[in-house]
Amino acid sequence: MAAQIRADGFVPDAVLGIARGGLFLAGALAYALGVKSVFLINVEFYTGVDERLSEPIILPPQLEMGDIADMNLLIADDVADTGATLQLVRDLCLNHARCTRSAVLYEKPISTVRADYV
Repeated sequence: MAAQIRADGFVPDAVLGIARGGLFLAGALAYALGVKSVFLINVEFYTGVDERLSEPIILPPQLEMGDIADMNLLIADDVADTGATLQLVRDLCLNHARCTRSAVLYEKPISTVRADYV
């Protein structure tokens, strides 16, 4: 996936992992791309197998938006299932980061959001 990101010409200043599933991908991509800044955002949506809240919610600790200001930001998660979590995080970062792209290990066909890198 890092090769795919490099080939696309995207050079992230930071990687934002969506906890918990995106933590390992965020760390791996940061290492592979030589990115030192790694951030975390906690989002709760799934409460059990095939059970979820009506919409995802952000849990503490909150991401400090000033930390990502004017950065090229790579958002990483394990799965884009419905797409709601990824959309929430993208929307949150949209007005702060210079540019956002997303990477997921798996994107389900039902996802309403398409990740940039899969």
